[in-house]
Amino acid sequence: KGRFVRISAVALMVTLCVVVIFLVFGERFLRIDNDSLRANADAVIVLAGIPLTEDSQRIHEGTKLYQQGRGRYLILPLRHPTFKWSWAVTNYKLERPIPDTRLLIGRESPRNEQLIAQYGGTYVEAQQSVEIMRQHRIQSAIIVSSAFHMRRVEIAFEQCAKGYDLQLYYHPVERANASGSPWWTDSRYVYRILREYKKLLAAYFIYNR
Repeated sequence: KGRFVRISAVALMVTLCVVVIFLVFGERFLRIDNDSLRANADAVIVLAGIPLTEDSQRIHEGTKLYQQGRGRYLILPLRHPTFKWSWAVTNYKLERPIPDTRLLIGRESPRNEQLIAQYGGTYVEAQQSVEIMRQHRIQSAIIVSSAFHMRRVEIAFEQCAKGYDLQLYYHPVERANASGSPWWTDSRYVYRILREYKKLLAAYFIYNR
């Protein structure tokens, strides 16, 4: 009985340590931000997420970087082939236009459902982005996505860019309506983080195939 109590106590302590480490570092580990290492690049790449709110945030941040002169092109390797830039300008209330010659939109043909099912949307977006960069002889890019998404984005882009001399920088977008409270007080965001770790674990094995 005494041995069982000791084992239970150790297990409880280990569990508490794991929980504390996750609360302190769980979200922070997913973040990557090396954009500050460079003033500008050849292009700004926006990974448009599926939820409308994240779409809006990412595209607003990407267009802002473009308008600031951080990139000469704005690349949208879109997950949705029916997306039109005119729709984004109207629905996301983008104030300043971007010349068509500086806007590079991928996936205008039907998307490869089989490839997405096998590798996931993030990987295919990275693949599409690298292909657009190669076609237009673009050597460097600032990649914009949600902060919690950046670790997986980096893995995908580094894998797809192997063999090419490309410089990639990562610019995280903070979640909407984030208050000063710790991230783990938002149950919906905790769910997103846990789901992202599941996807990240899969990415380590799938992206390298």
